[in-house]
Amino acid sequence: MATTNNITTTYIGKDSGQFISPILQAGRTLGVPGVTIKSNVNYRSRITKLALSNLIQQATCEFDPTGTIDQTELWLEVQELEVNLSLCKSDYFNDFIGQDMGPSGNLPSAFLSYLVGEIGGSVADAIETMVWKGVSGATSFDGFETRFAADGTVVDVPAPLAVSAITASNVIAEIRRGTALADPAVLQASDAWLYVGSHIYQTLKEANNDKNGASPCGEDCMAIDGVNVFYAPGMTSNSYAIAQKSNLFFGTWSTNQSIRTKDMTEVTLDDQVRFSMKWFGGTAIGYGAEIVYYAGA
Repeated sequence: MATTNNITTTYIGKDSGQFISPILQAGRTLGVPGVTIKSNVNYRSRITKLALSNLIQQATCEFDPTGTIDQTELWLEVQELEVNLSLCKSDYFNDFIGQDMGPSGNLPSAFLSYLVGEIGGSVADAIETMVWKGVSGATSFDGFETRFAADGTVVDVPAPLAVSAITASNVIAEIRRGTALADPAVLQASDAWLYVGSHIYQTLKEANNDKNGASPCGEDCMAIDGVNVFYAPGMTSNSYAIAQKSNLFFGTWSTNQSIRTKDMTEVTLDDQVRFSMKWFGGTAIGYGAEIVYYAGA
């Protein structure tokens, strides 16, 4: 009897490499990174999931293959987004910047460099929020928390009966309500993280300090019962999730992720400087049943 090999696929294309631009990496979740990044995705990418069962049997003198391999797939789909700005140079003639524009009327390179940095930082902050709380539409894509809430296999931590707010005195107990529901194999995985929003992260630091800084690597490096803490600023403030990094995916495209600037005076005779940035982004989760989610307000 041969090994049962169940393959569900509509495979096209090939696996992508691992690359992401510095602008997108400026956000913490993608910069560390705290999730698995799939690059070279300009529409969607297939992610294969394998589940093995019934592999072990009693030994005999015959070769008797058994076991089951369930191969399924999920699709990581990305959305193209952009930022387009146009600055009228004459608006700056009466500003302090105007003294450095000279007879050509060109915006100073130092100011353009500063503005590009500000645009990049703003976009990175927006993407960090999209990665977790985004809802698919014209200006965003579904973030992880949106997917957690929509996936019926994700393990939801019930709302507490006697806790009205997360504080330093109850935060660890509330997190342990989640670890009690988690798959023990996930908790012991080397890439398991406790992803936390800003309020829970702060209360964890306070709880840690209340124990006289018990963490061996300081208040900004924490672990709860052996599970490392990952601070995700884009998450809902009072939420947390327990998952493996290898079970959370972010997709992007490796080109067109830089900010371009163009002085239009020599092109169209307009006294404008244009800024343009395009990028791709999208999320996907692997096995929902291996994720524990605590939905905060």
